[in-house]
Amino acid sequence: MRTVTPEETLSVSEIVQAAASSLEAEFPDVEVEGEISNLALPGSGHAYFTLKDASAQLRCVAWRSTVVRFPFRPSDGQLVRARGGLTVYSPRGDMQLVIRSLRLAGEGALQQAYEELKRRLEAEGLFDQARKRLLPRFPSCLGLVTSGSGAVLHDLLSVLERRYPLVRVVVAPVRVQGDGAAAEIAAAIRSFNGLPSNDGRRPDVLVVGRGGGSLEDLWAFNDERLARVIHASGIPVVSAVGHETDFTIADFAADVRAATPSMAAELVVPDRAELTAGMRSLQRRLAAAVTSRVGQGRRRLRSVMRSVAVAGPDRRLRVSAQRLDSVLSRVHRAMAMHVRTATTRRGAVMDRL
Repeated sequence: MRTVTPEETLSVSEIVQAAASSLEAEFPDVEVEGEISNLALPGSGHAYFTLKDASAQLRCVAWRSTVVRFPFRPSDGQLVRARGGLTVYSPRGDMQLVIRSLRLAGEGALQQAYEELKRRLEAEGLFDQARKRLLPRFPSCLGLVTSGSGAVLHDLLSVLERRYPLVRVVVAPVRVQGDGAAAEIAAAIRSFNGLPSNDGRRPDVLVVGRGGGSLEDLWAFNDERLARVIHASGIPVVSAVGHETDFTIADFAADVRAATPSMAAELVVPDRAELTAGMRSLQRRLAAAVTSRVGQGRRRLRSVMRSVAVAGPDRRLRVSAQRLDSVLSRVHRAMAMHVRTATTRRGAVMDRL
């Protein structure tokens, strides 16, 4: 590093070069976290942008050979961690970071992990539509795997009571956020599946869910082990995690994904108001069908009675007697002719004898 005395006068280039040498020697390999802004991707393939936080900003450059190795496409607003060396861009005298690698930070890192897990499990077939089962239309028992104290449980129970009070509900209270939450949820699903088929507590369908939140808040439902437990469940599973725009790995592994917990309650049980209306419609159709059949029967009976009146028993007997007389007459004539023929043949034979 060059030492400059107070009496020495330096050119701009010399002072910039000295600063560059000092920075390069002091910070040859650093990792900086910040938000991307002012991103420029010219035709040369290089990338230029600024990393900023609440109180400062740092110019950055990534050469084309580095950009092609980025694991994602950078964009403004992304929180990233950039590794490289500090130097000074002489034409402007600006300090800048020459980036050698770039990765997502914070929720960006979680999003990247989410996408990688999703691709891997999808390739294994855990999300295949062909293996997903239909939900029972009239479940007698429903299992809820959610927080025992959250608003989600209250909403689920309210909707179930309003729509179909006949269903029996068994709640498995679990943590839905933080360390150990995914393990508790998976254990509850395994516990329900471990109940014998003749146990009244064994649900016909499971609802697994929680309310909305950030990607980090919902991270328990992006756990690989939990996804495999949901996939292996012998009881159909409905995933109801977050809001309508939130998607988790559990949603893809489940048999049915509900946009919200309240919608999950509407999916798993019928609506008694609709059932009542349907029964009334069936009653009306049945009454109309019975009335129609009775009417047809009456019309057929009247037709038969008219036929009997026109052709009563006496007339039918007379007709039959006439037919019998005609048949007997034909028989007598045939017998007489047969006797005459036989007599003639007998006479001829006797004459020959």
